[in-house]
Amino acid sequence: MKKINKKFVIVGIIVVLVIGFIGYSFINNNEQDDQTVIKENVISLTDEKQKAYQLLNVFNNQLIFQDNPHYEKGDVLVSGITDLTPNGFIRKVVQVKKEKNQYVVETTNGLLTDVFETANISKKLYLTEDGVVDDNKNENVVYKQHPSIQYLKNEKKDKVESNFKYETDEKVELEGKIAFKPWIDLSIKITHGNIQFNIIGHSKFEGSLSAIYNGSAEAEYEKELFNKNLPNFQFFVVNIPIVVTNNLSSNLESTANLEGDASLSFKVDSQRAVGYQYNSKNSKIKKINTKKYNGDGLKWQAKSKLDGHGEIYIDLHILSKLYDCTGADLSIGIAGDADGLVKADNGDYLGKLDLSVFPRVKGKVAVDLPIVDDKLKEQELFNKDLDPLWHKQWKSKKDLPKDEKSSTNTTKDQDIKLTQHFESTYGKDDEEIYSDIYDFDYPSNWTLKYHGTKNNIIYDSSNGNISVSDYLFETATIENERGVTVTFINGLEPETLGHKAHEVENIKIEKVADSQFVPGTPKKDDGPGDLSYFGRFVVGKVSIIGAEYGYGEGSEEEFEEPSVFYTIMPTSSLGLNGQMVYAFVFGDFIFEYGTNLYFSAKSPDGKFTSQEEKEVVKILSSFRHE
Repeated sequence: MKKINKKFVIVGIIVVLVIGFIGYSFINNNEQDDQTVIKENVISLTDEKQKAYQLLNVFNNQLIFQDNPHYEKGDVLVSGITDLTPNGFIRKVVQVKKEKNQYVVETTNGLLTDVFETANISKKLYLTEDGVVDDNKNENVVYKQHPSIQYLKNEKKDKVESNFKYETDEKVELEGKIAFKPWIDLSIKITHGNIQFNIIGHSKFEGSLSAIYNGSAEAEYEKELFNKNLPNFQFFVVNIPIVVTNNLSSNLESTANLEGDASLSFKVDSQRAVGYQYNSKNSKIKKINTKKYNGDGLKWQAKSKLDGHGEIYIDLHILSKLYDCTGADLSIGIAGDADGLVKADNGDYLGKLDLSVFPRVKGKVAVDLPIVDDKLKEQELFNKDLDPLWHKQWKSKKDLPKDEKSSTNTTKDQDIKLTQHFESTYGKDDEEIYSDIYDFDYPSNWTLKYHGTKNNIIYDSSNGNISVSDYLFETATIENERGVTVTFINGLEPETLGHKAHEVENIKIEKVADSQFVPGTPKKDDGPGDLSYFGRFVVGKVSIIGAEYGYGEGSEEEFEEPSVFYTIMPTSSLGLNGQMVYAFVFGDFIFEYGTNLYFSAKSPDGKFTSQEEKEVVKILSSFRHE
């Protein structure tokens, strides 16, 4: 038998130990990523030791203790639900001082990333009429009850019900039997200073909604069905209390400009998910907006006629925040809408009706105090009517007599539905490109004529066709049958397109509507920062009333019929009224938002019909950003 060399044995053992150590370290490190690690300077005021210091009073930036708590500058204090702190809080210690035999702890606001080094928290919270029911209890989460928290044990009470019947002063009867099932999906993932924060509001609608019109109705009606501040909900991650505050409310609305003895009704059965995902690595917000409709559309009846426009709407409003500081303010609604003219004729109907069931959503990032990230600011997420869940045009086989016209003014000329949607694509799926995503809506009688990114783009200005290469990030044009266009351009530089030499034009500007575009902080490296001071943009009507040609003693001309275009602009641009601007390109209406943007409507002859004006103003008003 050969003698084993001891050197080889020793070397072999060392190799095995090294491999084992590396493997253990790798596994252990991976486990750490999924574990909850609380920073060493974090103190939970729910601990018995901390209670002994007797917190006496709580102010915005101060905590008053009976005994010296021995806190140091930089300590992070976390409170759950108590009589003095019903919403809980996260605060950082600035200093501790003694005043009149009491200890004053001066504080500033703290963040979740000040508390956790790593954490992975996921919750589903059902909101009921009486409180909050948690659906998934993680192993690293402990539940403790405070007297102000109500937990429901009856599984059947998982819905918020609202049965109602109202009669308005305008001969309209509104009736509904609605059940809402709302819940919040909340997730927080923290990894060494970075945080991913998701908050999504869900609601399942069941039931029906109806309106009965008796004669002539021309009014808007709104009724708050309920408004409930739910008991605050608290759970613990290790020994750290996380507090969620919630409010539920619902509103009923009716809009009518209608004549006839008629009724509208529809099933509201639908599901919605609305909210956002935030990532502190790039400060980007991803909007969540999904929908599903299980109803069978809008039903109608008429004894003699249904002439005009009627709409009925109901919503559920969810306001959910961490420590009553940061979260989401969401309104999820559904509406039934009828527009047109039908008349009874020997047991049948003549005429046509445009019928639709559509969702309406409003939402914003709610930030009273930053708890998630200092860069997460309050901003609008949604504010629009979405594409119909159901749509149908009912039309009789036999037409109405030609002399039969609607006695109301609610037909196509006034009721413009934006059923088509455009969303920009530049930077949407590329993390290396820092650009907001832009949206607008338009009616079905408009078509998308062109949409391109980083291509050779022909820009049709009144100065002729100009070929542009590589200057524009993205452009899109929609057009109606007459050739009226609305154009969106991202990346347009005024000097790119030039202007007519030695010519300026005198303009008149008037505000015609507000825009949905509300500036915040553009998504761009080394960008201009927070631009919210601009305020909500407006839609302006720009009339070209004259021109000046040449230098110095050049000639002036005043136009008998002004040429008109419409564009969105910050309110400050209304100050250009009566001034001179370069002809044809109007660089003054290109605005910077990380990149240079332009969104404007023009017509082939510089004129707009009344209907075209209404349509382009509504299109321009719908412009918004993500």
